[in-house]
Amino acid sequence: MSGDRIALVDGERRMTYAELDISTNQLARALRSLGVRQGDTVAGLLLNSTAFIETMLATAKLGAVFVPMNVRLAPAEVSYLLADSGSDTFVYSAPLASVARSALAGDGVRVRSRLIVGGEPVEGEVRYEQVLAGGGPRSVDTDVDRRDLSCLMYTSGTTGRPKGAILTHDNHMWNVVNSLSFGRGLRESDVTVTVAPMFHIGGLGIHTLPLLYVGGTNVVLPRSIRCGPWTPCPRSEPPCSSWSRPCGRLSCRSPDSTMSTCRRWTSPCRVEHPVRSR
Repeated sequence: MSGDRIALVDGERRMTYAELDISTNQLARALRSLGVRQGDTVAGLLLNSTAFIETMLATAKLGAVFVPMNVRLAPAEVSYLLADSGSDTFVYSAPLASVARSALAGDGVRVRSRLIVGGEPVEGEVRYEQVLAGGGPRSVDTDVDRRDLSCLMYTSGTTGRPKGAILTHDNHMWNVVNSLSFGRGLRESDVTVTVAPMFHIGGLGIHTLPLLYVGGTNVVLPRSIRCGPWTPCPRSEPPCSSWSRPCGRLSCRSPDSTMSTCRRWTSPCRVEHPVRSR
């Protein structure tokens, strides 16, 4: 895989795999300087964004554990997840800052470091972008085993308190193997639209992480989009796959793409859309 391939498209920003490797090294070193060590937990109340991916991968490089949180939770619910996971570091998107700040007052919360993405910090917070820029680009020297815990992804708690589902590095890898064996599989030339929230295993595990493993491109959209007859996608990154939670049917189209085949899913949470011929 070439490092100059596009890994992420986030608005007008395009990040190559080489740039993603450097930025996650920087963040890993910066988090280490804030006291994050192997086995520690780093919570993220994050919209779909480059920062979400960077935080997850940097945490993995440290051998720490990433705890993605549902961005629709109330402060008391966020407090419970912070306390239950024992999170030491908390990273959150600026539009969610009021919820995050309120959650910090909850019982059992022991967060030491707070990073705000894309917003102005208040007392006790640091700007994510500043922290990222302060880290060195060299890789971190951490012995991470494939059976080590990578993510703690919480259930919705429909019938009680949310429960943390353990995902190891091996779990992520075998999920990729499964994706490669399904239908046409995945290729490094593939492009996906990441519109489903990445705090959910569907948004993270169906295409987003697998495509990063094989060298494809993720077009990241921060929030859900309104369903319509056609939902336009970036001209330069015509998609071949997506996963969403539509109210009905969602189709992705680039004005420059040749529509030849349809990939169909029967799950009510998945979508039917045309695929560009490659």
